[in-house]
Amino acid sequence: MAVQLTLAAILKEPADSVLSFVDWHRSQGVTRFHLCFDDPSDPAADLFLGAPDVVVERGTSEFWSVCGIAANKAFPMRQNHFLTYAYRAAPAGWFAACDGDEFFHLEGRSLAEELDAQEPETVSVTFRTAEHVQTPHDPEQFHFRLPMPRWLRQSVYPTLSLVTRSRDGLAGHLVGKSCTRVGLGSRVRIRQHWAAVQGRTQVASGVARDGPGGRRASSALRRSRVRHLAVQAGLANVVPRIW
Repeated sequence: MAVQLTLAAILKEPADSVLSFVDWHRSQGVTRFHLCFDDPSDPAADLFLGAPDVVVERGTSEFWSVCGIAANKAFPMRQNHFLTYAYRAAPAGWFAACDGDEFFHLEGRSLAEELDAQEPETVSVTFRTAEHVQTPHDPEQFHFRLPMPRWLRQSVYPTLSLVTRSRDGLAGHLVGKSCTRVGLGSRVRIRQHWAAVQGRTQVASGVARDGPGGRRASSALRRSRVRHLAVQAGLANVVPRIW
């Protein structure tokens, strides 16, 4: 039986970027999208009218009230409330959350295939970050950098190694994104990067820990990444180079 996989995201992207985001993750085995358009009048929301696998929410004051937060609260707070709302609405299977400029990428298998292969005891799987690097001299390919050990940071950024230390050489966030099993209970809250119990204790992750199912997941996901893109393009024909 194919895995059921819901992907939730808050979007404020150009229409073609939103289409690329959905198309890519369909190819990764996502069976249900729960999308919130932060701008209630965003025309990109109309692209999915009648799409059976897409639930569209518009970020109106009424909708944020349903999520349990005021519309004028800071974006990260509203994002967390929406992701938790979407998690509780997911029917079964797995739940993934990412931003509109992020793409789950696995070598040799889809996201759904990886999740379907997890042991029953594994309730959450974390995917590491690969960060897009601007390379105008080589526009035919996307280039990415991975978190760097100290010696590599000092070699690549000899004058900035201390500045980049806290993020292991990345410019953006170091923490990846997680997929969490649906149905873990009402105390679970979804954050941008992981699931937590009452917003405090991180749910055990297959990559982060060697608990039941964790050791296998850590090995299997060594070449799995969330690719964070500053510029969108057709991803199917792109072969990224890892830095």
